[in-house]
Amino acid sequence: MAFPPIKLRTAFRVFVAISLVGLISLSLGVLLYNFSVESRQRAAQLRADFVEQQKQSVRREVERFAERVEYRKSVLPVSARERSRLRVEQGHIVASNIHDYDSARLSGDEIKEQILRSLRAIRFDDNIGYFFVVDLQGTVIMHALRPELEGRRASTLRDSRGRPFIGTLLEQVRVGGEGAVTYTFTKPGMPGNDFLKVTYAKRFDAYGWMIGTGVYLDDLEHQEKRELLAEITQVRYGKNGYLFVDDWNGLVLAHGAQPELVGTNIWDFEDSNGVKVVQQLIAAARQDDGDFVYYAWRKPDSEQERPKVSFATGIPDWRWMIGSGLYTDDVEQDIALMQQSLNRHLRDGIVRIVLGGAFLGLLLFLFVDRFYRWLMIDFGRFQAFFDQAAVSDLPMQESALRFRELQQQARYANRMLEDKINARKKLEDYQAHLQDLVAERTRGLEEQTRALALARDQADAANRAKSAFLANMSHELRTPLNAVLGFTRLMHRDAAVPSRHRENLAVVDRSGEHLLGLINNILDMAKVESGRIDVRAEVFDVRAMLDDLLILTKPRADAKALTLSLERGPNLPRFLQADASKLRQIIMNLLGNALKFTDLGGVRIGADCATDRHGRLFLEITVNDTGRGIPQADLQAVFEPFRQVGIAEGEGTGLGLSISRRLVELLGGDIAVCSSTGQGTTFGLSIPVERTGPIMRAGDPPPVIGLAPGQPPQRHLIVEDNPANRRLLRSLLEGVGIEVHEAVDGLSGLETFVSLRPSVVWMDLRMPNMDGVEAAAAIRRSDGGGDCRIIAVTASVFRDEQERLLKSGFDGFMRKPYREEELMRRLEQVVGLRLLRANAPQLDGDSPAPVPDPAELPRNWVTEFLDAVRIGHVNKMHRSLDHIGQSLPAQADYLRALTNAYDFERLTEHLQTALGDTQKETAS
Repeated sequence: MAFPPIKLRTAFRVFVAISLVGLISLSLGVLLYNFSVESRQRAAQLRADFVEQQKQSVRREVERFAERVEYRKSVLPVSARERSRLRVEQGHIVASNIHDYDSARLSGDEIKEQILRSLRAIRFDDNIGYFFVVDLQGTVIMHALRPELEGRRASTLRDSRGRPFIGTLLEQVRVGGEGAVTYTFTKPGMPGNDFLKVTYAKRFDAYGWMIGTGVYLDDLEHQEKRELLAEITQVRYGKNGYLFVDDWNGLVLAHGAQPELVGTNIWDFEDSNGVKVVQQLIAAARQDDGDFVYYAWRKPDSEQERPKVSFATGIPDWRWMIGSGLYTDDVEQDIALMQQSLNRHLRDGIVRIVLGGAFLGLLLFLFVDRFYRWLMIDFGRFQAFFDQAAVSDLPMQESALRFRELQQQARYANRMLEDKINARKKLEDYQAHLQDLVAERTRGLEEQTRALALARDQADAANRAKSAFLANMSHELRTPLNAVLGFTRLMHRDAAVPSRHRENLAVVDRSGEHLLGLINNILDMAKVESGRIDVRAEVFDVRAMLDDLLILTKPRADAKALTLSLERGPNLPRFLQADASKLRQIIMNLLGNALKFTDLGGVRIGADCATDRHGRLFLEITVNDTGRGIPQADLQAVFEPFRQVGIAEGEGTGLGLSISRRLVELLGGDIAVCSSTGQGTTFGLSIPVERTGPIMRAGDPPPVIGLAPGQPPQRHLIVEDNPANRRLLRSLLEGVGIEVHEAVDGLSGLETFVSLRPSVVWMDLRMPNMDGVEAAAAIRRSDGGGDCRIIAVTASVFRDEQERLLKSGFDGFMRKPYREEELMRRLEQVVGLRLLRANAPQLDGDSPAPVPDPAELPRNWVTEFLDAVRIGHVNKMHRSLDHIGQSLPAQADYLRALTNAYDFERLTEHLQTALGDTQKETAS
């Protein structure tokens, strides 16, 4: 029985629809079940991860402040010496200003008396700091605290250990003009004479005096403790996060949420569960890495006791316990919000799966319908073929049929027409052959195009990989070298370092500079290959460079009992012009190669200059050794990269000689080698140079001693993951009187900026969690971020990288390893600070301003300013003058001139007159 086509098609569609609905429903059920199980597992894991994350966040807050305490402890001696030095500089400036100002109108004895009277009146450091004056023969001229010592020989003054500390200080001042000594001595108002003190003194050449003062280390330590405890009470983070400090006896020293507990001993305090909270926290703090403690404590926002977990660590030297914690109900609230969000995602996922399944079912149904249509079309083609077979010789096109079985039937049908279309078939075969040839050539061209595209992509990938490698190499090598060079120069500048150690520090500094040069030149090799390097010709002392290279390599030669000699030719001048850094690296590579492969005998360097027939001057260097030698067959391979000819595996990278040849070619010279196995090797190079005169260098600028007065207070933030680099940069900034804060990565740097609002951010670029570029962009977007200066601290040496930083929002950059004078230039040029330098000329007073009427000054302001004058607090005096200058500019200008001249006597007289006039008005 035949069914109508429309009914067969409808039945087919109904069958397919029912099958699809059942299959999709079953698949959705399985997917939803698996999704539900996975969601519960993810929720449990999310809760555990979130709790652990919050605990670690608390731990980081505690350890960050503990690191700050440890650092402040470690720099106490340096701070004491620097504070003494700055006080002595102040006293020296006072004496110099009095001498220069009064030399034309007073006698020498009167000037001396004026200076001694001014210095005797100055007090600082809570009124226990004072000046003393000793002549260079050792006689005490003035002692503000103990006048009975005046006129006595300083050699009679000894500390509690019997050491003549004044004699030691005099020896340093006579030789170097200034010096420092650490000793034990008496303290005003305190019994005993064993208080550790750092004293600094400077020579006053006008009268052959030594002006000095000192700082007690325990006073400085007490001050640091007070500042740290005050600072810790201001720390807040999260919803209820704060810090607290107790001593190991249970006495509360600081508490961020309950300041009323400060000064209370809570050793025996128990929570509602019987946990002795403080005893548990102190026990955790005594452990090496600290520990977590679970207990209950009053919650700041609800004033009710709630479960809490805290992390505690200790400062053993100060017997401090530093801790912080989180309330578990806050965590549960956050977890509940996260669970709600997860449930919403689950519901959304179920809806998406259902809609996606329905959509896929619809697509499948449409595909089956399309399949049925294709089948009917193929049958229709068969019907048309048989209808036309009687009148047409056209064969049926097999490729038009979509099913293999129908194609087989079409081949049977076409065989019936073979006799009729043989001739036409040959023509069709010839045309098909031509089409095949065209297709084959087209495929060949396409394959060549794909190969070229692949080669281009591989080259681009190699360049990107090399750039990434160079960036990592620059950062990883220059970052530690920054700390080595920086702290070496700080120690070399320290007068307390013995002279025998200064020579060693000089060697370390030269070696570090040489290593920095090697790093820069190795990175320059990559620039050679990419066409981004320039030859920088400069005037240099060729003899000094050769002597320096011998000093650097002599320890290696001595370690192998080898001789190391230098022979200068008769035509070798002292000063030449060429790229000295690249020439230095070439010679150093050749020397290192010779010493490495020489076991007996020695290494000889020859240096001379020669002129070619065109009159050009060439520097000719030979490096000869008595080592193993190179076989003749391998001589041509010694300059190839990564080739290690005639040596054991692992004795080098094979890059040194290849780099040397590339640098020689870059400089326009030639390099050659000759060798005999077992007799040694000689490398010779010839570099075009120019003869020139001596090197003319400008004198180094005087060192910076602080910030110029009249500027707003400076608060800077250092964002750097390397502790040594943070410590070096902090030491340099604090040395000029800048308040410094630290952050260990970009994320914590952003948080610290939001809480402190510093005026300047020193941003390292390569850090975990968030790199410097992302952190700088986030700071710019935050409130107040557009007003601060952000300076990039980078180890990159590529110029395009530095230009990219300036375009991406940085105000400037400083390259590692940074030097102190470079840092000072950034403070002046980028930040816009005015710096005071040692021995800098002062403003002249040739045209003194008229003295304004003291009666104009307010009494309260005069009292406050007079207190600052009596203790010599110059910064506070300038701030007060800035305030009064808004209403009384003439008074402010007159008092500022006296302040800049350190004429404290006239300042005091003017202010006391103002108080007397004020009192008279009040009485009348």
